[in-house]
Amino acid sequence: MKSDYFAVMRALSQKTYFLLMGLLCLLMFGCGEKDRSVTDVKENKLFNEELFTVYRVAEENKLTWNFFREGQVDSAIVQAFGLVQQAEIENVPDEIIIDAYFHLGLLLLRTDIPNLSEVYLKKAIDHYHASSFLPSPYLRKVYAAYASLGYAREEFQKAFEYYRNAMAICEKEMNPLLVAGMNNNLGLVHLKMKQNDSALYYFELAKSYHTDHKIDFSELVFSMNNNLGQVNYLLGDYERSLSMYSENFERAQLLLGEYNQAPKRMVTSSVGMALNYLDLQRLNEAERQINIGASFLDQLNTYDRKKHKPEVLDIKRKIAYIRGSITDYDYHNRQMEALTDSLDQDRQESMALVTAKIADLQLKLSQLKVDSQAVKQQLNRVLMLSIGIVFMLLAGLLLIALRKRNNELAAQKVLTDTEKRNKELEKEKLELQLRNQKRDLNELAAHTSALRNIAEETRQKLKILNRFGEDKQKEELRQLSNLISTQVNESRVKSLLQQNLEKVNQEFFDKLKKHTRQNLSRREKEFCALVRLNFTNNQIAELNSVGEGAVRVSKHRIKQKLGLEKQDSLQEFLNQLY
Repeated sequence: MKSDYFAVMRALSQKTYFLLMGLLCLLMFGCGEKDRSVTDVKENKLFNEELFTVYRVAEENKLTWNFFREGQVDSAIVQAFGLVQQAEIENVPDEIIIDAYFHLGLLLLRTDIPNLSEVYLKKAIDHYHASSFLPSPYLRKVYAAYASLGYAREEFQKAFEYYRNAMAICEKEMNPLLVAGMNNNLGLVHLKMKQNDSALYYFELAKSYHTDHKIDFSELVFSMNNNLGQVNYLLGDYERSLSMYSENFERAQLLLGEYNQAPKRMVTSSVGMALNYLDLQRLNEAERQINIGASFLDQLNTYDRKKHKPEVLDIKRKIAYIRGSITDYDYHNRQMEALTDSLDQDRQESMALVTAKIADLQLKLSQLKVDSQAVKQQLNRVLMLSIGIVFMLLAGLLLIALRKRNNELAAQKVLTDTEKRNKELEKEKLELQLRNQKRDLNELAAHTSALRNIAEETRQKLKILNRFGEDKQKEELRQLSNLISTQVNESRVKSLLQQNLEKVNQEFFDKLKKHTRQNLSRREKEFCALVRLNFTNNQIAELNSVGEGAVRVSKHRIKQKLGLEKQDSLQEFLNQLY
């Protein structure tokens, strides 16, 4: 039997070893690095913007946009491309990669490079969905940027689709400010399509939504008023248009020095009011208003100044033309042409510089990817080798552990068999003791019965003793003396048997004591020992020189002390106890 047991354990050990080796081969030859572009099916998960703090994304993006606002477009592009390059090469979370794509795409959109902008904004959207992220405020920003790209390229269907996708997320967020902003954007698309009535509808919807929900002041208020002013101007509602531009102008005046966009809004509202005054032939008011706007141009950042200065010069040129001031007209016209040429040259130089930088960065990025791939392959080989060594060590340790376990099991089996044999011997010893006790007690009961007979015979002889003569009395007394001696000897035997009964059953009495609510008397303990030995009430009564009724009363009192019910069997309880 032992040989079969060890044969089974050896077979299990060998199977375990070969299983580990097979797993090792699978890891070494069947596993390779996953391409990050190939995405398995995953459960939907939340987009975690808290990672931006961990990876210092906000600080890097702030640096990028500071370069852009100060006109250092090439530096901004290099910074943004560097973040994309770093995210693609390093093992960073998907959120960081998506954010790098998004900011580079948005930056390229602002620098009028729409084709390349679309590449990175689309990468951001595709990577977001491939990573199984749930819709989030961040996705809404990416959708809005992609819609702005459609607006800039006059791909109006794309603009409408992605603005509405962004709107759906806004509505789920239950953010009235964002819903108003998306309606404002939809109005801008219609305005660029020259659908002025539809544009007016969306601008007014955004304005009323903002008002009805009592939203606090934000940049959106300036944008909505400016757009309402523009569309009403195009529709010929000069009064409504002037009202919107005037509201912006007055609000911007109040916020000067407190709100960094206030100078820009002073310029845009002044331009809008001046256009209305020109159409109304109120030249003095138009000139006064455009001069106010021009005075704030120097307070704008480079990007905004290049964007709005041509608008100011064009209005001044129109005013000079209407007044017939050839000198002023020529002066403003030259300024306009010089500014246009400068902007065109700057744009061309910027485009050439950006294109060269992008090409250089892409070349470096490709080389870094090749180098990174080579390093990863080398690391994979080292990793696989390390895994192989570790698995072989583990397999060796497992075999040692299995052998040790086999030895322990064998030793345990021997110990178990020994304990089992000891228990069997103990049981035989106890059964022998019980048989001897029962035999002694039966003898004691027989002797006790004989003593009773002798006592009865003595009593009867004493009654008739006086009837006999002296010689006969002497003979009877001699016989009585012999009976009494016999009785004394039998009493000694009984005493010895009782002592033996108590000595042999001491272990039983100790267990009995633990299960009693009240202490049992010596006689009650002896009763329990006799009951356990299957003595009848009659035998117990004879052994203790009492009646059977006394035995039943004693049994009832013992059951109470043991916590047994009336219907419970005392003998079964005592047998289970031992």
